[in-house]
Amino acid sequence: MFEEMLRRMPDWELVDPGEPEIMPATFTRAYDQIRNRFTPS
Repeated sequence: MFEEMLRRMPDWELVDPGEPEIMPATFTRAYDQIRNRFTPS
């Protein structure tokens, strides 16, 4: 999945370079949000 994503968006960059907030959960953890910017093709 990540290989295809990077192939389609080679110039992506983080909008907010700070550390994203991790949301706790029972079985897994996830980021609240990760803001990025890229040029659509």
